Amino acid sequence: MFPPPFDPVFDSVLELVSGIIAVLISLQAAKARSFSRERVFLAFEVSFALLGASNILRGILVLLASLTAGPLVLARPFSLVADLLQALIAALAYGILLWVQIRDSLSGKTILPQVGLLLLIPSINILNVFMLVTMMVLIFVRFLRDRNENQGLVALGFLLLACAHLSNILGYGDPFLLALENILRLSGYVSLLAMLLRVRRGT
Repeated sequence: MFPPPFDPVFDSVLELVSGIIAVLISLQAAKARSFSRERVFLAFEVSFALLGASNILRGILVLLASLTAGPLVLARPFSLVADLLQALIAALAYGILLWVQIRDSLSGKTILPQVGLLLLIPSINILNVFMLVTMMVLIFVRFLRDRNENQGLVALGFLLLACAHLSNILGYGDPFLLALENILRLSGYVSLLAMLLRVRRGT
């Protein structure tokens, strides 16, 4: 039996909702890209399509496993495999976003050595946290300079996503943190979706 407060059905439902919101972010980024020439929207479109697919895949795997006639504990291996797939896809998605942010910040300077160093980090989730925090810092610096609320929402979204991955790293020793992961991820997605909706309204 899963230790409280971890509930595989509740976990999978939150994961599916997160996946749907991530897909909405991707669609909104595609619409924003249709009237904006900023390359960052293409990165958002591709990255959050990948993230949404990984959230939905994990949610379906865990939900199907937890609703079978077998013992509930069988959901754990499915959850672990789905976690691995999700972490790998998230690393690719965040890598795309980080590449765009660093490229824009360095204005064309060579960044291949820095990207190569990132690949040496052994833990995929630690890599994800590192990339998200790096993006959050880059965008937060711009927010302090420009006082643009959209940049503030993006920085907040990336911070919440970093906390979600950190909760996953620490969660295997604390079930509460494992349950908190989905809430943090969902909150991060909502913040990013709010930014894209503001962009569409031209605010």
